[in-house]
Amino acid sequence: MLAIIVSRSSDSNLHIVGLIDWQHTSILFLFLLAGIPERLQNYDDPCSQSMEQPLLPEKLDNLDETQRSREMELYRRRLVQYHFLKNTEEYNELHCAALADPTGTPRRRLLCHVSDPWEGETLALKVALIQATENWKTLMGGDPPCPIVFDPDDVRETTKLYAVQREADESLEVCRNVIGFGSERWVPAEHYKETMARSTKLKEDGLAADQVGGGSGSGRGAPALGRHGRRGLHVMNRTEDPRDLAQPV
Repeated sequence: MLAIIVSRSSDSNLHIVGLIDWQHTSILFLFLLAGIPERLQNYDDPCSQSMEQPLLPEKLDNLDETQRSREMELYRRRLVQYHFLKNTEEYNELHCAALADPTGTPRRRLLCHVSDPWEGETLALKVALIQATENWKTLMGGDPPCPIVFDPDDVRETTKLYAVQREADESLEVCRNVIGFGSERWVPAEHYKETMARSTKLKEDGLAADQVGGGSGSGRGAPALGRHGRRGLHVMNRTEDPRDLAQPV
């Protein structure tokens, strides 16, 4: 971790006077350094994608405690990303320009998928590579030939599979919202029992719907969870100790 040493001048301004602890510091291309810090990201939310200023629901006081807490957390995530981008636009023109570069996101996506820990599949990386081949001249800004070639049938099948996986991931996100847990299965300790009750009920409804639908997972009463959704419910229900789920709100 880099430590920055500052000194306060007579005019009460802070000035950087030294930098120490460089052992894990990297010098990278600007498009790799640009981006929203992970803890501030709210990429999948339509409000954050549109860059609208977040607002609390008009009838917030009419909601029960759990719903109100969920709306407040959603508002916080939206507000954090909104202010990060607005302040970046105002105070960090270089970073803002890098964020606005249309080639930056696909390049960062490629690096992210290549460097992610192995999780048993490479579909996201393959899709990113296919997209890179389709936009090669734009990404490279020149004439170097693309070193990767995909068979058209392979591209079609991969695209179909990716659409199915995205649908499953969206179903899992619905489950998260219904149950009220974060991406790492964390909830406030005081909501532990209620959250586990919702998790158990949703799993029972999903299994019942699966039986009614002949194993398709698309029967009434529960979302069509797919492989990823069912895995998510299995992970949720294996937690027994509320301390494993506790986190500050």
